[in-house]
Amino acid sequence: MAAALLCGLALTACERGPGYDADGPTRPHVVLVVIDTLRADHLGVYGYPRNTSPHIDALAARGVVFRRATSPSSWTRPAVGSLMTSLYPTEHAAVSAQHGLDPQVSTLAERFRAAGYRTIGVCGNFAHITDRAGFARGFDHWSSPKIVVDENNGDAIWAERNWWGVRHSLRALTGAELNREVFQRIPPARERPIFLYVHYMDPHSGYLPPSPYRERFLRDPEFDREQPAATSDWVRDTAAEKVAIGERGRERLLDLYDGEIASVDAAFGELMAHLEERGYPGNTVYAVVSDHGEEFAEHGGWFHGLTLYRESLAVPLVLFDSRADAVGATVDTPVDLLDLPTTLIALAGLRPDPRMRGRALGADGRSPAPRPLLAELHRDPLFEGGVRPRSHRWAFTRWPWKVIVHRAREGEFFRLDRDPGEREVLGVEDGAPAELFREGRTLIRKIVEPRRTDTFEALGPDAREALEALGYFRRGQTQGRAAD
Repeated sequence: MAAALLCGLALTACERGPGYDADGPTRPHVVLVVIDTLRADHLGVYGYPRNTSPHIDALAARGVVFRRATSPSSWTRPAVGSLMTSLYPTEHAAVSAQHGLDPQVSTLAERFRAAGYRTIGVCGNFAHITDRAGFARGFDHWSSPKIVVDENNGDAIWAERNWWGVRHSLRALTGAELNREVFQRIPPARERPIFLYVHYMDPHSGYLPPSPYRERFLRDPEFDREQPAATSDWVRDTAAEKVAIGERGRERLLDLYDGEIASVDAAFGELMAHLEERGYPGNTVYAVVSDHGEEFAEHGGWFHGLTLYRESLAVPLVLFDSRADAVGATVDTPVDLLDLPTTLIALAGLRPDPRMRGRALGADGRSPAPRPLLAELHRDPLFEGGVRPRSHRWAFTRWPWKVIVHRAREGEFFRLDRDPGEREVLGVEDGAPAELFREGRTLIRKIVEPRRTDTFEALGPDAREALEALGYFRRGQTQGRAAD
C-alpha cells in the first residue's frame, strides 16, 4: 500500500514537472496566437479607422504594442520557422514548399517541453505548418485540422475521415471552428504550465468572411454580388495578372479582407474568454502576432510571398504579461519575429539559447537596443510557376534605412521614417548609405556558408492538394525542385 502510494506521488510529480507547486504553476502559462496574413495597419491599435479588431485592441490596451514589427519573410513557412526557432530562414532551412525545418534545429515547443511545460499546438495552416515539415516537434499534442468539402452535396466533413472516391476540396477552418479543437485540448489551469500555440487562418485568401462580418464592411454590396467569389484560386489568378479588377474591385477585396479580420478577432475574443473561464489569466503571458502581411496593389501586386515591401512584411505584435505593469505601452524600436521566441523564453524564466538570433523584448514597455533586420525570399518554382516569379531576394534594414536587393543584384533604398510606405526609391545621391548593401550581403554570407543540411522532400499528393487549396499551387502544375 505504502509503495503504491509513493509510486502514485512520484508519477504525479513527474506529470506536473518543473514549474509546479502545491498552489499551481509557478512559471507562467504562455499563449502564442498567430493570425495568418494579418496586416498591422488594418488593426485599430495601429491606427486603422474601421472597427476590425476590438478584442485585439483591448488586449493591447493592457499590454505592449510593438509598432514597427516585421517578418523575416513574406510567406508562412519561413516566417513561422523563424518564429519557432529565432533563426533566419536560411538557418532553419524551411525556405520553400519543398523544404522543412532542419532536424538539428531546436524549436520553441521543444524548449518549453524540456522545461516541464505541457505543449499544445493547433494550427489551421495545413499546407505549410505541418508535422511533415517539422513543425510538430516538441508538442505533446499537435493537430492541423482542415475541412473536406464533399463536392457532390456540399457537406463539410472533418479531414480525418476517409474520403477516397469522393469528389472533394479542402478549406481552412474559420477561427470559430478552430476554437472547438483548441478548447478540447486546454487542460485545467492548476496543472503544470502550458505552452499553447494557436494559428488562425481567416485573413488568408480566399476572402470569404462569414456573416455578419462580410456585410459589416462591404461598401458596395450590389457590386459584390456581381463579382466572382474571392476564392484562393481567384486571388492567385489576380496575383498572376490573369484577372484585372480595377479600383472598385480593389476596394471590394479590402472590404472582404477587413471582414475576415473582424471574424478572427471575434474568435480570438472567444479564446480569451475561454481561458479566463478555465482560470488562466492570473499567471499568463499572451503574444498575438502574424506571420506576414498581404499585398493590395500598393506596388502593383497582390497576394503574399512575392516581394519584400512593407505591405508584405509589416505585422502586428502585441505582448501582454499578466504579471507586468505596462498598460497601453508602445515601442517604436524596430523588431522582428526572431525576437519573439527569445522573449517568451525569458518571460517564462528559462535560460536563453545562445544560438538564437533575437533579443528578449520586455513586457513592461521598455525599448530594446536596436539591431539590423534581415528578410529573405528564396526561389520556389512550385509557387512561382502558379503565380509569378519573385524578383526580390533579400531586404536589410538598419533604421531608418532599408535596402531591397533584387535577383538581378540591383537594390532599392528607402528611408522609412519619411516614407513608411516605401514609395520613393532613393540612391546614394539622396543620402542612402552605400554600406547598407555591403552590411546586408555580409550577414547573408555568414548565415549561408555554414549551412550544409538539405531538407528537400518531393511533394506527395496530399501536400500538393493542401497547397492548391490555399492558392499556392495550380492543379496540373508540374513539380520542380526549389533552388536559389
